[in-house]
Amino acid sequence: MKFKDTFLLTSLNTVVKVLSGIVLNKIIAVYLGPAGLAMLGQFQNFAGILTGIGNASIQTGVVKKIAQNSEKKYRNKILVNASILVLVLSAVSSIIVFGFSDYFAQVILFDVGFSTTIKIFSLSILFYAANVYFLSVLNGLREIRQLTFISILLSLIPILTIPLIITYFQISGVIYALILTQFLVFLLSYGLLLKKHSYNFFKVKFSKFDMGITRILVKFGLVSFLSGALLSLSLLIVRTYIVESNSLEAAGIWEAAYKISIYFNLLFLMPISIHYLPKFSAMDNFKKIDKEIKSIIKTLIIPLLFIVFFTYLIADSIVIFLFSADFLLVNEILVVVMIAEVFRIFGGIYVTSLLANQLFKQSIFPEFGFAVIFIGHVIFQSLSQLNLLDVALSYLLATIIYFLLSLSIHYISYKKGAHE
Repeated sequence: MKFKDTFLLTSLNTVVKVLSGIVLNKIIAVYLGPAGLAMLGQFQNFAGILTGIGNASIQTGVVKKIAQNSEKKYRNKILVNASILVLVLSAVSSIIVFGFSDYFAQVILFDVGFSTTIKIFSLSILFYAANVYFLSVLNGLREIRQLTFISILLSLIPILTIPLIITYFQISGVIYALILTQFLVFLLSYGLLLKKHSYNFFKVKFSKFDMGITRILVKFGLVSFLSGALLSLSLLIVRTYIVESNSLEAAGIWEAAYKISIYFNLLFLMPISIHYLPKFSAMDNFKKIDKEIKSIIKTLIIPLLFIVFFTYLIADSIVIFLFSADFLLVNEILVVVMIAEVFRIFGGIYVTSLLANQLFKQSIFPEFGFAVIFIGHVIFQSLSQLNLLDVALSYLLATIIYFLLSLSIHYISYKKGAHE
């Protein structure tokens, strides 16, 4: 498939994913209000962490190794080892979550009454973990059309099924719909790989497990897992402190502000990553990369600040359109969160340059610094009385640190010649 076609399909998938996310949040906001949105955020972050654990975040390594090696025998070794990893880690994760369902129900959804919901979710961890892995296999095999189709289904099925059951089962119904989506996509992906590539995910011999290959797969995914897990963990902890200091509804107000900032981030950072990741990779001179980054920042600074100012002027309309009138308190913190996102976007540009030159270990430090500052400052504020403005200011401080660390590591890494 030509690069142009691949780019168009990837862009389509991204647009559908963002729009379906907006629709999903709107449905939750209308039916369940701020409390429901907070609980959805908790579940999504929890599921994201367990998905990463359940498949050891091997998707990056799988894509790379399958794409680089056309030899069937070596590919089969990759697939066998990956299957064993996913099956074992998913099973262990499921057993732990099922066994401690009361604890996770209280910690994640703030009510032990959701223990049954957590138990049902624990049985689906395999589907979550395997689907990410299956998509990486399709990517490595360059089955881009099938990959895009399945990814779009992952986005669309929830917004078609959730309205049918949310009235009866509330937030549990939302979770059941998300689980059903993963199950249906699992069947489709498994069937496709079995029929077209004769790959049977469940037919593996544990005697063929190769620690050397497994180490390679895990190494590639470790950084992406830590990066995602740190962000998810920090959001889980911060929401918990908001609930303890204020209410579940207050956590939902924070979640709405955060989601708006994420839409803002995606609007700029995703196109930058798609366009500049290969461009930075092709550059072999630090001065060229540095000059390019400074040019991007100079180009973006005015539009970014204009959007922040414009958002401030029509904040009520934006909040009601994306969520509902129950979320108007978002306006009290929205500008602070949006300014914070400007720093995160600029920091993300420097991180993109690190990733482009395979400086994976260095790219994790900004994420770690962000998580530590965000969580630490929120905990410090909660010692007296934590309010949503405190959370927003903590987020702003954390993103400034993220930007400064990204900038510093960018210069230090290249000056040491770490990219060579």
